[in-house]
Amino acid sequence: PFEPSLWHSKVDVYFQLMGTHFNNGEHDNAKEYIDLGLNIINEATEANKSNMNPFVLKEETVALLQRMQFMHDHWDQDDLSDINKIVHYSIFDLDVDTDGMPDQWIINGDQKSVSINGGNLEIKAFEQNYIYTRHNVKFEKGKTYEIEVQLKNPVEYLSYNVIGLTPIINPLIQEKGMYKAELIIKNEPLDNGNQFLLYFNSDCVIKSVIIKEKNPE
Repeated sequence: PFEPSLWHSKVDVYFQLMGTHFNNGEHDNAKEYIDLGLNIINEATEANKSNMNPFVLKEETVALLQRMQFMHDHWDQDDLSDINKIVHYSIFDLDVDTDGMPDQWIINGDQKSVSINGGNLEIKAFEQNYIYTRHNVKFEKGKTYEIEVQLKNPVEYLSYNVIGLTPIINPLIQEKGMYKAELIIKNEPLDNGNQFLLYFNSDCVIKSVIIKEKNPE
């Protein structure tokens, strides 16, 4: 139960079954496999409670869970077709190693400055802090991506950087309760992806972080 590759195999089976039923128009069955796949987060977390050296799920496992979580959260919405454009979708209650930090993210500085509450990420800022992705985000040269960050309450400052792709820290602009930016990939991304950083200088509660490929005009 402490071998991440076994958990990946289980998630992959549910993901494949979900896809088969969804493509066949059997949406009730597809939804059932989404729920079963996402429940593996709880199963792995429970297994880790008796583990002296807690594991985290593999990058490819998290990639599948992101897509299943997106489908779960947008099941009755028009943007469900965006599933193939998602390159990052935060699951803030994904904390298999139970260290109090979502497994998709790492914070610079004191781990005690973050906490998971009701599927949101609460941050206590000390001057300028940032969180960064544990697994690199995979972009493609020449494409444009939309970055969307939803907070519980507005803040004055929120910005981002992508190591190797953005030479400076770029602001996120508040728009209808969402902080947004467009990122055009002009340089060649790294083969294994590039690290995404999110900066803040005040306390905040992050409800979601989504990075997805923008539809061409």
